[in-house]
Amino acid sequence: MVAGNKFPKITAETLLGNEITLPDDTAGKVTVIFIAFVRSAQSMIDSWMIPFEKEFPADKSIVVYEIPVIDSPLWRPFKSVIDGGMRSGISPDKHDSIITYCKDASLITGELGIKDRSLAYIYILDQNGVIIWENKGYADLAGLSEMKNILRSIKSG
Repeated sequence: MVAGNKFPKITAETLLGNEITLPDDTAGKVTVIFIAFVRSAQSMIDSWMIPFEKEFPADKSIVVYEIPVIDSPLWRPFKSVIDGGMRSGISPDKHDSIITYCKDASLITGELGIKDRSLAYIYILDQNGVIIWENKGYADLAGLSEMKNILRSIKSG
């Protein structure tokens, strides 16, 4: 558990080519971050994202980023090709919320205590970039309920 710690500083580009530094660029806003290390974790992210989007449609007070991590030095030179493939398969309105991280993943895995890279990881950050909730893998009813309740309480609080 890393709740209570500041989210590690990550700088990368969105699918639109905009450079983002987390958590600095989301200061003052509640942020939900989804991290995946393998393509097969996308269905795990979707299991959280779809209910989240239904509960908080177009809510500008919550910033959402999905971070696919490409850790292999063999794949890093193909980042633009990978990003192009993602752009073609993802709705254009989401392109600026997808940040492809093509660097050594040990910063992320080490600071977040990630051991199993086959899973998706979900974090909620407060307005100061501090992790207030985390989960991993597929969503379940208890986890979805926790996520929604935390987001509702922090928005109203």
